[in-house]
Parts: sequence; C-alpha cells; structure tokens
Amino acid sequence: MNDLKLFLKYKLFMFPGKKGTRGGLSGQLFVFAVFTIMIGMFLWNVYGATSGVAVEGVSLGKVMAGFFLTISGLFFLISFSATSSYLFMRNDEIDMLLVLPVKRVSIIVYQIIISTLYQGLTLSVFLGIALPYHLRIDPNPWIGIPSLVLVVINTVLLASIVSVALGKFMSRAVARKVMFIVQIAAAFMFFIIVQLVPRSTDNIPLYLQKLASAWEVFSNPLNIFTWSVKSSESPLYLLVGVAAIPLLGYVFFRVASSIKFEP
Repeated sequence: MNDLKLFLKYKLFMFPGKKGTRGGLSGQLFVFAVFTIMIGMFLWNVYGATSGVAVEGVSLGKVMAGFFLTISGLFFLISFSATSSYLFMRNDEIDMLLVLPVKRVSIIVYQIIISTLYQGLTLSVFLGIALPYHLRIDPNPWIGIPSLVLVVINTVLLASIVSVALGKFMSRAVARKVMFIVQIAAAFMFFIIVQLVPRSTDNIPLYLQKLASAWEVFSNPLNIFTWSVKSSESPLYLLVGVAAIPLLGYVFFRVASSIKFEP
C-alpha cells in the first residue's frame, strides 16, 4: 500500500503522450465510454429482438453473447499480455523505480495497473457486449453482473501471469507489433459485430445452425469469458469466479517475484 502511495507521486493513473510526457486520462475515458455505448446500444436491440429465439434449447441472445464475449475476451487477453510484456522491459521509468525503496513485485503490480488502463478499447468492447445482455435479457442480472466483474478481474490476473511469462523472452519489437494489431482490430470490433449479425431472414436457419455448433465450443466450462453469461442459470460459476481470484493471485505473485527487468 505504501509503495502504491509512492507511485502516485509519479502520476500512476496517467498515460504517456507522444513526447514521453504524461497526459490526461479524460480522453481515454471518453473513447472507452463511446465504444461501450455504441456497441451496447446496437446489441441492446439485437438481444431484445432475439430474446424469444432458442438454439438447441439455449436462448439465441445467450449464444450470441457467448460468441462475441469469447472473441473480444481473447483480444483483451492478447492485448493485455503484449502491453504488460512491453512495460516490463527496461526503460527510464523502470530504472527510476528500481532505485526507490520498493519491492520488485510492487513495480510489477504498478505496471499491471498501467497496462489495464491501456486496454480502454478492448475492455470497452467486452463490456459493451456483456452489459446489454445482463441488463436486457439475463433472467438473473444480480448474479450475472457480479460474475462479469469477477470475469474481468480473473482475466486481468490470467493475462498478468501470461505477460510475466512472455516478458522473459518476447522482444520489444514483437510486443509493440502485437499491441498495434490488436488495438486496430479492437477499433473495428463494432463493425465486425454488425457484420456477424444476420441482416436477412433468408439465412437465419444456416446462421442458427452455425451458432449451435459454435456454442458447443464456447460453452466449455474452461472458457472464462462466458462465465457471467452462464452464471445466471448456474450460480456455481459465480463461486468459481470468487475462488479463482486468490488462486490466480497466488500464481501471479509467485511468477512475478522471479521476473527481471531486461533492457
């Protein structure tokens, strides 16, 4: 806690500008809100229009939400891992932090927080898909929304573990390219979602058939991105989400304690 107070003096919750100086967070939050609202408004209508349709006994809205959440969740996981790996590489800021009377694990947590703030686009897409589902057609939103919060926390922890592992061998150039590609893809995610929704009733049967096949994969219990969608009918996923936090947190601190900040 004391370490984080020390980091706040160096404007922890600010983003680096083009010249390397720290800029404001308001612009990032604005983009975050715009993408969440755009995707949320579109899917609000889609979920409502398909609420009475079922695929293999499962609500079409639920299948679509699981499909979109899996795609956007993977984007978030990859982008977060690449960003964190990049931030773990030695730079002037890391050199400054290393001379401070703080633990290396605290520096890693600091970089993880910054990396989380960088995921405005990918996280806004994920929330823009999940929130309208839980607020519009989820039978138990008081279970689904807390589960969604747990999914985000567990995904961040899982991505942090992956990023620490990748940081040991991923080069700065590769990490930067992955960050760029995923962020561009996330920016076009709204248009991708629009294209994946059928515009004509002629291809509805084929569309439903493909979704039914996809749901067999996306509904796998190991798919963390769909836990909030499935928790309304199976609260066990809510309990699993709670139990996974200390487990993933323990693994993260174990692997983080061995990391070395390479140039």
